[in-house]
Amino acid sequence: MSERYTKRQHAAGGSTWHFEWCTKYWYKVFTKVPLKNICLIALSEAAKRHGIKIEVMDVEPDHVHMVVHIPLIMSPLKAVGLLKGFSARIIFALKPRLRYLYPKGSLWSPGKFVASVGDVDIKYVVDYVKKQKIHHAKYFILGNPRSGAKRRSCPAGQPFRARRMSNSDVKLNKKIG
Repeated sequence: MSERYTKRQHAAGGSTWHFEWCTKYWYKVFTKVPLKNICLIALSEAAKRHGIKIEVMDVEPDHVHMVVHIPLIMSPLKAVGLLKGFSARIIFALKPRLRYLYPKGSLWSPGKFVASVGDVDIKYVVDYVKKQKIHHAKYFILGNPRSGAKRRSCPAGQPFRARRMSNSDVKLNKKIG
């Protein structure tokens, strides 16, 4: 059997997931390296404590990406809840002044993204998580196409131009969906 699969008494298989969640109010808490390292350690300890194996993990200033293997008896939402809860307790214990940003005691927002990852997708998803710094650098250089903020020019000197949907595109999407 592959090392990605686990074997239990009456079950064998793998349960690989891509998790993503953000800080409450989208505060950019993890901009400094020491706090980012504390978050990485806290998430690693939470995963080790609950039998979750981390394939790859990336902590951005305002959100976290993880590709993990969870036990077959654990639901993905339970795994995310355990990771978020335990890591928040560790981070608040090591950085008590961080509680001033979060007076209600919640470091992470209640939302989450969870997607299963198959054998074929694993390389793509791991590569995606590893390239988050490049992905977010595009937003820094180009600006957020959804906001009304003034956009910076691209490195090549070409301004970012978002394509607007025409009425025919909207009608086509309604027919398809």
